[in-house]
Formats: sequence, C-alpha cells, structure tokens
Amino acid sequence: MFYGSHEFLMDEKGRVSIPSQFVRLMKPEDQDTFVMTRGLNGCIFCFPYTSFEHYTRAMRRLKLPTAERLKVMRIILAWATNCTLDSQRRVKIPPRLAKHAGLGREVMIVGHQDRIEIWNRAKYEEYHGVAELGGEAYDYDSAASIVFVDMMPGADQSDREEEPEPPDD
Repeated sequence: MFYGSHEFLMDEKGRVSIPSQFVRLMKPEDQDTFVMTRGLNGCIFCFPYTSFEHYTRAMRRLKLPTAERLKVMRIILAWATNCTLDSQRRVKIPPRLAKHAGLGREVMIVGHQDRIEIWNRAKYEEYHGVAELGGEAYDYDSAASIVFVDMMPGADQSDREEEPEPPDD
C-alpha cells in the first residue's frame, strides 16, 4: 500500500523521481511501468501497471447507470498512458497530464493506497490546507472521525461498501 508524501523537483524534460519506498512496492510483473491518468481535484493518478488492470475491471462493476459508467471509463482510459521508470527511478510526465495538473517545477508525490498521486505542490498545499484548517470546503475532523470510528474493533460495519476484489497475484 502506498502512503506518505514527498516533495520533488520536476526537471526540464518533464521527469520526476518516484520515491524508492514506492518503487519497492511494485510487483515484478509491473516491469517498472506505471499507468498515469487524469485524477481528481487536479492531480494525476499513477497506478502500477497490474493495479490499473484491476482498477479497470472494478470500474466495469460500478453501480452507475451504464451511460455514466461508460463516460467515466472513456475519460479515464483516454487519458491513460504507460510510463516506465528509467534507471534513476524517474518517470516522464506526459505533457497533457502535466498541463491538466498544472505541474510546475515543484511537485508532490503522494501515496494513496493502491495508487500514487502527482500534484502541483502549491495546489496540493492549498487543497489540503483547507482540510487541515477545518475550512468550509472540507471538514476533515468530521469525516476522519467517521472513518476511524468505523474501523474500531467491534464497530457496526453493516453499512460499509463492499471492498473491490484484490488484484490477481
């Protein structure tokens, strides 16, 4: 599972380093390849190759109206690009994804369970600053208390959504 946040500088060729702790989590069958696609809130989603395959299978099972599901899948898949690590653990960010995310020289690489998120550093700090300050846009304490209380041993989990199947090994 990917977690933690790391500040990096994107070089003039549009490459950014992936933290070694994240690289170590990749499976051999990923062959040092990530799939990058348009993310939420102005970031880039970056999945290890095999995790993206699992993700696309899970998308087909979403309980959305067929037309809405197809629209979401088309957008995610249209933006998807394979990116392979070089010998220095760097990936080249596709220009249109870099533009979507508003990437400049300073980027944040953030672990988010089964994926990595790549953010413009200022946008990341602004987005998460609102949460940390308890701003109107998002009340972190209220949302986090629901999550953490729900995870306590013995908590009633009857209303919890069913977790997607784990990737095939």
